[in-house]
Amino acid sequence: MKINIVEREGYSNRIMNWKIYVRKDLTVAKASEYYYEFIEENSFRPVSELVLPEDGELLKEAVAAELLAPLELMTVLSNLKDSTRNVYLRMEQSEQTEDGIPLYQITLSDLHDLENRTVQLEQSILKYRHFMTLEDVYYFEYLIDSDHITVYKYVNERAMNQFEGSLKDLIRMVENAHTDSNIAEMEEHLRAFCAHLRNGKDSFEMKFNGQDEDERMWTVRASRIPKNRNMLAGIIDSDKNRKQEAYYLTPAARDAGTGLLNKRAWTEYTIEQLNRKDGRVRWLVIIDVDEFKHINDTYGHIFGDQVIRGVAEIMQELVGQRGVIGRFGGDEYVILLEKVETREQLKTLLKTIAKELRLAFDPKIHVTASIGVSEYPVDGTEYEYLMRKADKALYLAKEKGKNRHIIYEERLHGKLETDDMQNMAMAYAVSKEKKREVITDMITKLCVSGVNAIVKNEERLQQIRSLFDLDGITIFSDRGSNLVCRNGNYVVEAPDGRPGFEDEGYLALFGDDGIFVESNMIKLRSQNPAAYAVTQEQEVGAALRCLSRKEGIPYTMVNFEVFNRNRKWSDEDITLLTLLGHCIGDLLNYSE
Repeated sequence: MKINIVEREGYSNRIMNWKIYVRKDLTVAKASEYYYEFIEENSFRPVSELVLPEDGELLKEAVAAELLAPLELMTVLSNLKDSTRNVYLRMEQSEQTEDGIPLYQITLSDLHDLENRTVQLEQSILKYRHFMTLEDVYYFEYLIDSDHITVYKYVNERAMNQFEGSLKDLIRMVENAHTDSNIAEMEEHLRAFCAHLRNGKDSFEMKFNGQDEDERMWTVRASRIPKNRNMLAGIIDSDKNRKQEAYYLTPAARDAGTGLLNKRAWTEYTIEQLNRKDGRVRWLVIIDVDEFKHINDTYGHIFGDQVIRGVAEIMQELVGQRGVIGRFGGDEYVILLEKVETREQLKTLLKTIAKELRLAFDPKIHVTASIGVSEYPVDGTEYEYLMRKADKALYLAKEKGKNRHIIYEERLHGKLETDDMQNMAMAYAVSKEKKREVITDMITKLCVSGVNAIVKNEERLQQIRSLFDLDGITIFSDRGSNLVCRNGNYVVEAPDGRPGFEDEGYLALFGDDGIFVESNMIKLRSQNPAAYAVTQEQEVGAALRCLSRKEGIPYTMVNFEVFNRNRKWSDEDITLLTLLGHCIGDLLNYSE
């Protein structure tokens, strides 16, 4: 509905949230003074006559049917003279009566005012979270009906849960955590605390000595929430500095440049949450700003610092209370997402982060980020293992052209082996210039020392695989009858290469340039079922293949392959591997 506010002077700045009580004929029995002020002499009319005709009919039908569920409408309220307001209307049964007859409650909220109120509430929330961060105390809230207590502390405007569960669970946790002779006294204090929570008083205060080395005196204060009698809220404070407090809860835990948790603090918090072993879905996210060195070198370190802070602010705003963000140094950030339950929700968040980054800075600068993600407990339960998988996903995102996210899946990205991680670390550090340098050097050696300097050299083949994140390299010559080399962890024996050289349909896929590039081999199923069956048997998920001809006849093929995963080949990698593949193929043709 188009917002169209026509009103007298004096109404534009008034927050409208009027409650009125109406009889069965929808005339007003009781209302806010501001409602009477707005409607003026027409206040005797039924509300159904003051809204849009079709909405008035809905109100009358609801009353006639003895409305049980609330009725909600977006409509226009008019004083039938000179003012109208676009409103959200909610009608429901109430406990109010007139002469023993129940009345209906109608709440009227101005749509324009609702937007302003939402902005004000968001600003208030941010403000009070900041205030709570400045206070070096623990907060708790207790729901009486469900016997559920949450204890938390605010760090960087975010609630960091220290305990969540029933009072019975809290007592059990204390019993398991203490084995010294003072446990009886500690239990006594805790049971007294629980009794205070359960006894229904409006407020209470208690003090007790802790059982740690410095014997702190703890003070607990709590009271009921006035408009929610089922909830108690309070604080837990001590009279001494908390020497035994978790590092991530201390002021030292903040990164000076961004205000995020530093590496030690984020790691400590994340390990603590993973050790809960509660089975709840959590995502470990590593974010790396693309080409940040180029940004620093081109625009200066002062601007680079602005980018670092800007990226941090964007993530804080978008992640909100759903996760904890840290900075590992430089242009690398990490997030533990604790309240994102599905992969679809995760993808939406990551896409939103990418869009916000693109819009936040001058388009000429082109600030983007690559993101790698692992999932707890699907990908593991140990911190180091999950981080390694997220790191591998980040590397793959970089290799595939940057400015994208990859969520680790073993089916697509392969198992995480120690050797793979070493190769990955090497490849991650290699720049485009380094790749070009290495490939140029290899081609020179091929021309000077002969083709065997590469194809019979395990170290060189392994270097190629590491540079380009390949799982295997296979080379056929003599129209597929000669297997020149096969390097990698192939799970089955090499296929007979001759059918591929005899299949005109398959050869047609290479085109005039002699190159066949596929990021997902499942696409080959419709193009050439026979060739697809071979790739399936070999567990090849993506491939770049170079075909060289001898006297116009297909004679040699160099296959660069990855297993059990898709692979989006970057233009740089296609160019360099094509040069190397054709060089090897042409030299093999010449030598034979």
